[in-house]
Amino acid sequence: MVFGYESVRGSLRIIPEEAAIVNFIYKKYVYDNWGYKKIASELNIQCIKTKKGKDWTTTAIKTILESKIYIGYVKWKNTYTKGKHNSIISQDLWDKAQVIKSTKSIQPRKIHPGTYPLSGLLKCPQCGSVMVQGNSSQK
Repeated sequence: MVFGYESVRGSLRIIPEEAAIVNFIYKKYVYDNWGYKKIASELNIQCIKTKKGKDWTTTAIKTILESKIYIGYVKWKNTYTKGKHNSIISQDLWDKAQVIKSTKSIQPRKIHPGTYPLSGLLKCPQCGSVMVQGNSSQK
């Protein structure tokens, strides 16, 4: 069950109402610079539900923005091949979304090298210094 399509006798057919929402998601992300959270929030405000009748989440938006199914590909055993279905968005719009996604997903550089995942990323709310893992053996 993929948002924007329905399966008819083993092939995918576009559901126009859902395809319009997929286009909305891509255009807001690419042209209006909206993030996952803002897009999901807007769809929820408009009472638009997912395929399963649920509220939109950032994960659902991210999944749509990363799926090649919307440009006419199908995935089988972790390999994408050209499908027989019509695409909902253009290759150009999909490419632009991927460029934006790659620039937005840059990990923050750690100031303090440490072995703990959050070392150097968390900051003290009072002084602004980075927080590091330490022994809590104070008695």
